[in-house]
Amino acid sequence: YTTPTPATDGQSVFVFLPDFGLISYDRDGKERWRVPLGPFGGVQGMAESPIYAHGYVILLIDTPEQAYLAAFDAETGKQAWKKERPIGFLGSYTTPAVYKPAEGPSQIVVAGAVELTGYQVNTGERLWWARGATNGPAAPPLIAGDAIYTLEPTGNGAPPFSEMLKQFDKN
Repeated sequence: YTTPTPATDGQSVFVFLPDFGLISYDRDGKERWRVPLGPFGGVQGMAESPIYAHGYVILLIDTPEQAYLAAFDAETGKQAWKKERPIGFLGSYTTPAVYKPAEGPSQIVVAGAVELTGYQVNTGERLWWARGATNGPAAPPLIAGDAIYTLEPTGNGAPPFSEMLKQFDKN
């Protein structure tokens, strides 16, 4: 239940516990705020960690039941924006990354269960996406200069749902 790792802005620590929610602590360990979320489902639990960017704590939720990206004000915990995402069969186990292109606004890059997507940090606007680039990501997107890479399991992706039912649900 504690697979996600904390994030920090240098003054506060932000912790995500999938069965409870998002919590902020000061440097002395005193709770600053909490946002109840979850509990969340998922085939193998959740591994998405919060990240800090431009005054926001960004959290990806990507399970077979629900998928969204949300930003919370790092000072107050108040939700600034929330964007629904496409739902994949297994969900995703990745933490988003921050990308600052040579031109344009800073972005949150998500390697999700269905698509690789760039969102504007301050508004959550979906700036670009690539469907079919991700299926079951388990590693954060790697950003090198103006190139973004994602790591995928080998193979052709998940089979159709009817085939999975035949394989995993014998009765």
